[in-house]
Amino acid sequence: MYKLSARLKVILFLVFSFIGLSIVWGVIIYVSLTNHMYLDFHQALEKRAHVVADTKFDGNRFSIDDLKLFDLTEKIRNPKDYIYDKVSDDDKYLEWADELGVSPKFFKELGSKGVAFYRDGNNLYSGIIHTKEGQQYYVISSADNYFQGKLISFLEKKLLTVIAISALIAIILSLYVTKFLFRPIKNITRKVQQIRTENLHLRLDEEKNNEEMNHLIRTFNDMLDRIETSFETQNNFISNASHELRTPLTGIIGTADVCLSKTRTPEEYIETLTIILEEANKLDKKTKVLLSLAQTGFNGKI
Repeated sequence: MYKLSARLKVILFLVFSFIGLSIVWGVIIYVSLTNHMYLDFHQALEKRAHVVADTKFDGNRFSIDDLKLFDLTEKIRNPKDYIYDKVSDDDKYLEWADELGVSPKFFKELGSKGVAFYRDGNNLYSGIIHTKEGQQYYVISSADNYFQGKLISFLEKKLLTVIAISALIAIILSLYVTKFLFRPIKNITRKVQQIRTENLHLRLDEEKNNEEMNHLIRTFNDMLDRIETSFETQNNFISNASHELRTPLTGIIGTADVCLSKTRTPEEYIETLTIILEEANKLDKKTKVLLSLAQTGFNGKI
């Protein structure tokens, strides 16, 4: 199974985090702007419904020219107006809803609240209740939200472009940042690979303006100091131990050679064996000490 390197993990984390934030902010901006535009258009249609009602029932207040000027100012395209006598008949609501292409809930909300909005794609509806001589009427204005629909489409394309550019920038920045972050680690790795038993005196150089990495470097250098000291102590120990073992062995071998060089008296053989025994006992003690050190673990002390 392939394992991702630390640098690749950091790159992927930064890239996806940056893209994720861009998408989140893009969605927030998109939803906020679209909701604002639809609400603004609904309010414009609500104003138009009032103008239509005043034109229809109070012709002396507004004229058809005023209505056209209002549509031009509010950028209302292909408006349609509907006027119904207010009733409480659900069958009528279903009939009118089917005629307009809206939900029956639109009329129920209009009847209960006095104002209602409905959206079917780019087609928006705003309704009000107008009272004339004790009679209430449903006045509904609808229009195609063409210009704002085009603006929303343009906004969607721009957001996709921004997200794509953000992804590219995130990749470039991630590569640069990770290269900067992992450069000291690469330097440490390269220098450590050069350290062998014959050059334990080498040490890592500290980085500029990177206290965290310098703390790691100092810790590693301290470890190298301890290792170098341990190696030197161990070499001294081996050298001393070799000398200590060699001395009794030399004595044993020399004494035996002298004794065997010619025929000796029993007293001389006893004396020779006594010397060999003493040297053997010394060798035995030193061997036990070395075995004890080997079993307990070498701690750098003799």
